[in-house]
Amino acid sequence: MLQLCKSQGVPVLLVAVPELNLTAALTGRMRDHPIYEALAKDEKVPLLADAWSEVLGDDALRADQVHANAAGYARFTGLLQAQLKASGFLPS
Repeated sequence: MLQLCKSQGVPVLLVAVPELNLTAALTGRMRDHPIYEALAKDEKVPLLADAWSEVLGDDALRADQVHANAAGYARFTGLLQAQLKASGFLPS
């Protein structure tokens, strides 16, 4: 998918997703799956790292063990917007 987007000149920002781990989900100690960092490096695309892990690791930002609540989505949106600006997709 990344290669197709790049071949068509579509700008890409890869968003890391937490590694599936029952213990991490229950304890709130989420970590990004390592594949996202490797993909971003290999494909030379910017990466939004740790955003979902941060949101889903905070009880106050979760509706349940795997879904954000309204405050969580707001926090994620802020992190995404900051990365889009830092990567040059949005004006600063």
